[in-house]
Amino acid sequence: MPRQARSNETVVACLAAVTLFVWTGCRPVSIAPRAAAEGKARSGGNVAAALVFHRIEATIDPAEHRIDLRDEISFPAPKRRRRLSFALAGGLDVESLDPAYEVAEVGDGTRGARTSGSPGESVLRAWMLSPRGGSWTGRVSVPLRIRGVVHEPPQVEEGEYARAFSRTPGIIDSAGVYLSGASHWLPQLELGPFAFEIGVTVPSDWHVICQGRRLSVAKEGDRRRIVWRSDAPMQEVYLAGGPLVEYRRSGEGLTLYVFLHRADEALAARYLDAAASYLAMYSQLLGPYPYPKFALVENFWETGYGMPSFTLLGPRVIRLPFILHSSYPHEILHNWWGNSVYVDESGGNWSEGLTAYLADHLVKEGRGQGAEYRRDTLARYRSYVRENEDFPLTEFRERHSPATEAVGYGKSLMLWHMLRRRLGDEAFVAGLRRLYERGRFRRVSFGDIAEIFSEVSNRDLRPLFAQWTRRTGAPEFALQCRRLSPSRVRVRIEQIQSGAPFRLRVPVALTVEGKAEAQVVDVLVDRRV
Repeated sequence: MPRQARSNETVVACLAAVTLFVWTGCRPVSIAPRAAAEGKARSGGNVAAALVFHRIEATIDPAEHRIDLRDEISFPAPKRRRRLSFALAGGLDVESLDPAYEVAEVGDGTRGARTSGSPGESVLRAWMLSPRGGSWTGRVSVPLRIRGVVHEPPQVEEGEYARAFSRTPGIIDSAGVYLSGASHWLPQLELGPFAFEIGVTVPSDWHVICQGRRLSVAKEGDRRRIVWRSDAPMQEVYLAGGPLVEYRRSGEGLTLYVFLHRADEALAARYLDAAASYLAMYSQLLGPYPYPKFALVENFWETGYGMPSFTLLGPRVIRLPFILHSSYPHEILHNWWGNSVYVDESGGNWSEGLTAYLADHLVKEGRGQGAEYRRDTLARYRSYVRENEDFPLTEFRERHSPATEAVGYGKSLMLWHMLRRRLGDEAFVAGLRRLYERGRFRRVSFGDIAEIFSEVSNRDLRPLFAQWTRRTGAPEFALQCRRLSPSRVRVRIEQIQSGAPFRLRVPVALTVEGKAEAQVVDVLVDRRV
């Protein structure tokens, strides 16, 4: 192993040891975690047996920007719907390969228009799937053929957000492929989560990466066929790749991958080492890693995406030295929060704040810089969030400006810190573990989280969550101290923000002359004064 990679592994292992000792008092492990059995729900049954299942065989032609695929979809017969609607990208056509089922385009057959001019949105066509001359019965299996062009070059989003990357709903190009649910390259029949197996034929120097476990790789002349399978319930199918060099490490039921545009063994080793350490750390802290692999994939434009079981980082980002201990653990942790415990976005995206707290903030806390990180977080909220830009956490979906980041990441992060201080580390970690255990492969809301932590702590935390997720704004304080005697001080805390007072505990540090350490007292503040 190169010296640089060995040094990095030591740093990550030490960080894991510090944070786990602080949070759980446990001895950290230094090996990759055993992957949880994929496809097992809380009941322990086989998820795939009850899911919609897609069996896909696809061929990609990068030079022509084309895809030609067969998707055999099996699902339990819908009880109350004869027709199932779905949308595909405007450049794709679909036909049924079984005369028992009909696919018809909805409308006059003309291509739709963008709902807005924003990048990242696809021109769509609407389709309807139905049985011919009858109704759905038993377990249905419908083979469809889908073919056409997907080529939306990445575009930089307009607006004030300097950190915004270029976005595309989907692209097939000689530089690579990126397809997701937003690409509308597969039918999403609104029947709930699904499992899938996909075989993809690409040029022989290409690799493509998907969720789940890689079953096989085989060269066939000047082509390569790669097969992936996910029995865990997914909400969409991601497909990313291009001309890439593969690095792999296996053990303890888990395979780690790094895919780079050009050979770089030292860089790959650093990412493999860091992935093994962070996965071990989070598995011990939260529960077993939910997937059989984790892959770092170099994209062909600048991105910072996290998908179930892999992350897609841009060529410049991936080579920044600090990414290993900032964005990388953040994207790894999303495999617990957001990519296995799914977000019920109708009630707000809670996963970004929790992920930032347990990744970006926890890394800083392990280095003794947690308080500084939180102060910076509060400063950004105060700097960027104006009254007309504020919104409650229940309305946060994703960041697209400094203000949305300050609320959806920063304010949410501080909610998790308040919860941890209220409960103590032991109960807080127990709540996180139960949230993961109960929420895996389910949609979870802030309300669900409040119920789980209330149950673990044996106290009603719903008012706490309601206050900080449904209200806008934050408290502002004025502090006055008056010495009553040599040993007595009266402290007056006043909430000076507009609107109703918040109810919270404010830590007040009192420093007594002649003593080095301050005495910290939590004061309940629920009135103006």
